[in-house]
Amino acid sequence: MVKFLGRNEELATLEREYSNDHSFVVIYGRRRIGKTTLIKEFIKDKKALYFLADMESERQNMNKLTQKIADFIGQPYLADVRFDSWQKLFTAFADNCPEQQKIIVIDEFQYLVQSNPAFPSVFQEVWDEIFMQKNIMVILCGSHISMMLSEVLNHSSPLYGRRTAQIRLQPLKFSEFSQAFPEHSFEDRVKIYSVTGGVPKYIEFFCNSRSLEENIRLNVLSKSGFLYEEPLFLLEKEVREPLSYFSVS
Repeated sequence: MVKFLGRNEELATLEREYSNDHSFVVIYGRRRIGKTTLIKEFIKDKKALYFLADMESERQNMNKLTQKIADFIGQPYLADVRFDSWQKLFTAFADNCPEQQKIIVIDEFQYLVQSNPAFPSVFQEVWDEIFMQKNIMVILCGSHISMMLSEVLNHSSPLYGRRTAQIRLQPLKFSEFSQAFPEHSFEDRVKIYSVTGGVPKYIEFFCNSRSLEENIRLNVLSKSGFLYEEPLFLLEKEVREPLSYFSVS
């Protein structure tokens, strides 16, 4: 497991937002780029609720968040409550220790939009009427770039104008990446960086104790290697009609 690398500028942005009375930060970028790792590094020493949305029904996601909030505020009985609206559920979070600064993270935000296309409007009301009145930092995170651009950052979105900052996470800089391979020569680090593209998830599989050739053989060329079918996975997740791309030879 590679230790947390770099991201000093992004962490500084998040800390600056955290110092405000309330803030609304949008983090987005391609899969494997390290969005969740960045968020967890930021919130590790703070009072924060992290919720990972899933490709489930709206009701199932609401039930999962109810359990998370029940654990967060230390009221187990709340887990058995079936909230009939997101507004009431988020109010339960906001009203617990209202004078205390809190963070709520919604990761894979796009899944909530997929299960309920009106969710951006719902969350607009939650922000305007509930979170903005409290000492709460909101972080919305998503991997589906086009959806995040259209449903959160586009001027026609109900959430447009609410964000106080946004971070489009990019691959690690070479100087950040190099920290993971102190035993390799500069030339080999350049080669590894060219293969992994500075994508943190890919870097995890390149063992510092192995040679460059062995890392490539095990992770890229082997049919059981993590990166062998990664292009197909990305096309299936990131484009609307992957069959058009699969047909290109």
